[in-house]
Amino acid sequence: MIKIVNIILLIVIQCISLYTYKSNGGSITFSTLTSKYEFFLDPMTYSEALKLTDNTKSLVTFESLEEYQIVTNKSEVFRKGKLWIGAIPLDKLNALWGWSSGPIKNQPFYLDYPPACLSFCANFTGNYDSNWLVADSTGFKPALDTDVNYVILESGMNAATDPTFTMLDTQSTTVVISNITVDPVPSIRLISVASGVSVQCDTPYISLISVTCVLPQTFASYVGQFFFEINSQKNYSFYFNLPVVTSVSINRDQKQIRLFGPNLDYLLVYPATGIKINNYQTLSIIKNQYGLLITVNDDIKQLQSILFNIPSIGIYNQQLNPPIIDPNSNLVYQYLSTSINKTFAEMLVSSQNSIYGNLKVHPYYICLNNISILQFIQTNLISQVQTWVIGSYFGDYFLYPGYNFTSPVPVDLSNGPYLALNNNRVEGYPQSQKFPLIIVYGLRKVSILEATLTAPNLNFKMGNILNPPQYKSIVVTSQGKELQFSYAAQTGMLTVQNAPLTKLITINLISMSSFNITSTYQYKLVPTIDSVSYVSNILYIHGASLSGGSIMINGLPDGQVLTMTPNQITYSFNNVPYGIYNFSVIIGPDASDFFVWGSPAFILSSSTPVSTEGGVVLANGQFFSTVQDPFTVILIYNFNPNDNVTCTNVTNLSDSQISFVVPPLIYKLSNNIQYKFRRADQDGYMGVSIKRIENPTFVQNNITVVMSSPDIAPYKNSLKIIMGSKQVSPNNLVCSDTSCSFLFPDYDSNGLFSLISSQGFTLYSENITWAPVITSYSPKYMIPNNVVSLYGYNLNNISAALKFNGQLINIIGGGTGPSYITFIATQFYGPATLEVLSTTASGILSGGYNYSGTPPSIKNSQYSVIAAEPPTVSMTLNGKYFGIVRPKIHGLSKVIDSSMLDISSYTDTSVQLNLPLDSRSGPITMNSYGLDSQVFQIPIPPVVMNVSSPLVAGGIINFQGYYLSPISFDEQPVLTVSIGGVQCTDLKWDGVSYSPYTISCKAPPGSGQVSAQFNFLDKSSSTLFSYQGPIIDSVTSTIFKKADTVTIDGNNFADNALIVLIGEKNCTNPKVISPTRLTCWFESNVGSSNSTLSVQVNVAHLSTSGDKFIYKQVNQCPTSCGENGQCNPTTGKCDCFKDYFGFTCSNKISGVSEPPILNDNSTDVTLVTNDKVEFKVNITEVRELDSIGNIKKSYLFKNLEWSILESDQSRNFISYQSTIDKIGKIIVNTTVYLNESTYNFAGDIFSIPANSVKYKVQILDWKFEELTNYLQLLFLSQGDNSQLGDCQETTINNQVNDKDSLRTMEIHIGGSILESYYSDRMIVDGKVTHSQVSLLDSDDPSSKLINQTYPTKLNVLTAISIQQFTDNAIIDPNFGSLLVESDECGDSEKKYKIPLIVVFSVVGGVAIAVALVLLYKKKLGYRAREIGYKLRKFNN
Repeated sequence: MIKIVNIILLIVIQCISLYTYKSNGGSITFSTLTSKYEFFLDPMTYSEALKLTDNTKSLVTFESLEEYQIVTNKSEVFRKGKLWIGAIPLDKLNALWGWSSGPIKNQPFYLDYPPACLSFCANFTGNYDSNWLVADSTGFKPALDTDVNYVILESGMNAATDPTFTMLDTQSTTVVISNITVDPVPSIRLISVASGVSVQCDTPYISLISVTCVLPQTFASYVGQFFFEINSQKNYSFYFNLPVVTSVSINRDQKQIRLFGPNLDYLLVYPATGIKINNYQTLSIIKNQYGLLITVNDDIKQLQSILFNIPSIGIYNQQLNPPIIDPNSNLVYQYLSTSINKTFAEMLVSSQNSIYGNLKVHPYYICLNNISILQFIQTNLISQVQTWVIGSYFGDYFLYPGYNFTSPVPVDLSNGPYLALNNNRVEGYPQSQKFPLIIVYGLRKVSILEATLTAPNLNFKMGNILNPPQYKSIVVTSQGKELQFSYAAQTGMLTVQNAPLTKLITINLISMSSFNITSTYQYKLVPTIDSVSYVSNILYIHGASLSGGSIMINGLPDGQVLTMTPNQITYSFNNVPYGIYNFSVIIGPDASDFFVWGSPAFILSSSTPVSTEGGVVLANGQFFSTVQDPFTVILIYNFNPNDNVTCTNVTNLSDSQISFVVPPLIYKLSNNIQYKFRRADQDGYMGVSIKRIENPTFVQNNITVVMSSPDIAPYKNSLKIIMGSKQVSPNNLVCSDTSCSFLFPDYDSNGLFSLISSQGFTLYSENITWAPVITSYSPKYMIPNNVVSLYGYNLNNISAALKFNGQLINIIGGGTGPSYITFIATQFYGPATLEVLSTTASGILSGGYNYSGTPPSIKNSQYSVIAAEPPTVSMTLNGKYFGIVRPKIHGLSKVIDSSMLDISSYTDTSVQLNLPLDSRSGPITMNSYGLDSQVFQIPIPPVVMNVSSPLVAGGIINFQGYYLSPISFDEQPVLTVSIGGVQCTDLKWDGVSYSPYTISCKAPPGSGQVSAQFNFLDKSSSTLFSYQGPIIDSVTSTIFKKADTVTIDGNNFADNALIVLIGEKNCTNPKVISPTRLTCWFESNVGSSNSTLSVQVNVAHLSTSGDKFIYKQVNQCPTSCGENGQCNPTTGKCDCFKDYFGFTCSNKISGVSEPPILNDNSTDVTLVTNDKVEFKVNITEVRELDSIGNIKKSYLFKNLEWSILESDQSRNFISYQSTIDKIGKIIVNTTVYLNESTYNFAGDIFSIPANSVKYKVQILDWKFEELTNYLQLLFLSQGDNSQLGDCQETTINNQVNDKDSLRTMEIHIGGSILESYYSDRMIVDGKVTHSQVSLLDSDDPSSKLINQTYPTKLNVLTAISIQQFTDNAIIDPNFGSLLVESDECGDSEKKYKIPLIVVFSVVGGVAIAVALVLLYKKKLGYRAREIGYKLRKFNN
């Protein structure tokens, strides 16, 4: 644990944005700690916490009790919950834990067995299931990555650039400092915290990034906290020789505990605070050669922890569940409380992570061979014992590695194969079961399994050792004299050299943990046979103690002892011995062990034949396995011992058979070869039998011959064949184990046929006459009465005849090299068969060849079309060699088989047929007499039946007809389309339909009538079609008798014979702005100001018309537009500057409203502002009135049943529908406009504010009672300012046009405004006409109903009158809300924001309310009207 010491107090509160989390807890430094700590009070996962770290900041690491106490006392985090810390597992078991950053990063501060804090652990008890730790006020705990906890980032000494230090091992005086600048070599001093003693560090070992600090040997006895001072700048805290407990013994009678382990001496200096065992009070600490003896003040129960806490030198660490010594066996038992499965248990037992690893003592499972072991565990470790054990159980015995014993407790293996001690029973469990684990350290009682004297050495086989330990020392003595020995730890074999005659050996095994074993062994000298040798019928017996008394040899054939020495006996046999003998030597009373000896003498009988290529030979005989001496086998040529070759791989297969590999034999004139066998000094001879190829069989297939024989295998890779009159080799010789195949050579093959080995040995020979074979002919196609030459094999030197299609014909000539014959061709069609007949002494041999005639050849194709639905296309193919039978044509159809085509006529030069409907341009072939023509490309002319009209701007055009496939049957493009000379792109077809075909492509822009050209292969054809005619959607208005520009929106506009008529009068200077918009100049002098005029547009002699034009109704600006706008005389409105609006631009906008929300079950639009003003907008009813204004029918919207026709995914558009008493239908479209927009309704172009709502209402198929009746659609605008208290001002502003129709209306309540806009037109039965919108007065029945229902609210009803129609009528009002800046009620700084809540819907709700309706009779033609009200107690 290392920290920079810096006596500075600095508190910095900062808010740092890191990813999406902020350091909202501030940052702080402490006077005794050098790190800086940043607090994050938003909980997060571990992965999110890691994203906050970098090279200078890390998750907090508590490396001392002081740091943990100071930081946690100052941190709000520990009062809120748990905290992620920078601890990581250092091994795959999660049994070793270290810090991920800081000066001792990646080194253990905690180890799990024995459980111990090597520095500071905050009550951590280990964990195997998690890779992450958290800290809270009670200590360290495991956690999951998905948990959310708080974060403290630590910076200062945790940076990636700061040095790291190795933690010292016991009694070490070297420290490696990494991540340190070594150029120049740093100056390093070590300073004691307790005494202030300092020493300069020697740095003899320097690498690129590390320095090894070597301290004086006296420092090995120093303890506690020190400082490393680097370059006189930074001090790093460091701890020497922390106390470690390797084992504990307990004396409960004396209330005493004895600790064993390194670095315990200095605890005597701090007896009061230095050590705490459980909660016992320490009375005294005494040190002697047996350890540290501690007396406590209470009865000693099971030990749970040993705490070393010496604040004066900065030490705080503890060991949980300390290891306990069993006094009966000197074994140490360690209890691990964490439950683990069998796999983890195996890993722990085999691991070297334990501190005992430094002491060279290895862990293993408990060996429950005595009930006292169970009692010891229950008394000292845990009363309810559960732990894994090792071994297996068979019958009544545990089968333990090294030794077996009966079980002292009951055993039940019914639940699984893996053994565990469960209280007072041993039970079997599956591998996944979890139990705690008790690990045993030390040496069990060791026995000597076996002792073997091999003079002069004595070998001991050690027994009962699990995982044989490495010993600190092994001492072997005899009568006090130390002897030389060697020890193999892996096998447990100890060998004493030059064993003394005293026959008494003592072995002391001394381990580093002082678990010592002493064994004494007594032995005696007896004759020993080590080995024997046999030469010239004499047996030499080697060993020890072979003299010194009378001798007798038991078990050998008769013979005589020639000589005797302590180490050798020579014995001469009377006869040659054969076989194996088991004998012993008896010297006086002592007999040696029996020794098995096999005589090297042997007998040969036979051997298997060998190929001349060499190979494996089996030799048969007797006594081949009597001795281990190897055989040698030699080939001797012509009885000359010097002319020899050695055989290899000699192997004893049995006592009667050996095998060996013979090298390739050498061909010599005499060919007398024999084997010489030799073993030891014994020789034997045998003749060599050569393996030949006997009686092969031959099968000829054309020019290929297959020869078969079981004798081929040895020669398959080297066999040579010579054949024919010229004795040449065949072609393509390939052999397997049982056959060879080859092709005839280019010369005549009849005659002597021989098989030759690679060494020149003739293996087989015979005279053979082969069947004649034809391989080719010339010319390629037979012309009658011309000479034809046939080429092949075996056509000469025979009596031959020739058959053509079964008829004999005359051979007129021939030759050799290559072999051929000639004849005169006859007339024929299709293929022919040629046969050569050979008559020889062996009979008639026949060879045949299929001769191919001339294939058909297509030169051109012709087509005729009979127009119909479907059409008939006749194709004529012209060429030659078509034959006189009906041909087959492939590639014309995938539906009709080539044999079923509609062929009307065929000759040798012409074929005529009707094409199938699925035929495509592309490749075809003709087959006649089984012969295929070359591929011919046919261009089939398309037959177009229908063409769609594309947009003037270009787009998709569809062609329907026959033979229009753009690709051939072999997936090649065969058709392209050009329109007006420009290629039509993205040509598509569904790839399936063909009767008729439908293809599409993207046409270029155009207008009028245009030619479409089809290019198919090298041909082309064309057809005429027309682009779409013009379409009129809307026409802008002009003022009557005031010439102006008219804008027409629609589609398919083009500068091609463009003419525009309005009211049958030219609109001059027409210009196409885009395919969807054009403009023209209109004199505005047709009809009257109330007229609806027909508009006609002509493009490329295509025209369209409709009643789309009305004159604009004149508006006049108010008296003044104020300082925030200016009058627009064309529109009659004030054009307001930015952020201002209203009739006189006196209202300033304060922000942007939140969008309304469309619902399914309410017709209201509710806007609630932050000054508690509430607006509602609602379509209340539709009613039918007669010509004098009497209401004939009335339907409230709230009583209608509505269904949703459609809506968009964002719910900003919903369309509703309702049917009224089966006399009409209403469709209401509601749209929320999120952004400020411009909208065009039948030529009325107006702006829509952001986050406003627009209706579009369509009434269809209304059944009027009288021809003079009309409809009214009523809208309610409602205000509620009941929450404003005394600050209440209400104003209603409206504007009408010169037709006395309401255009806009503003309702002001406090600082909030509801704005409504009504179009000056509607569409009735497709005809654009002027609209009439009015305010209803308070005497109207609908107004009365609203006022009676809502007497405390401001209610304004507007009516849109709709003249009688046949099919439908469409109206298009718009509603929006704004908040303005206001200094009402004396607060000049008050600024109202946009509405906080906007809820909107069209259908299904109740909207019946009237509070106050202000009407102003409009008698003048056109004027802006303003009505203002100030109400102090509006809700009264």
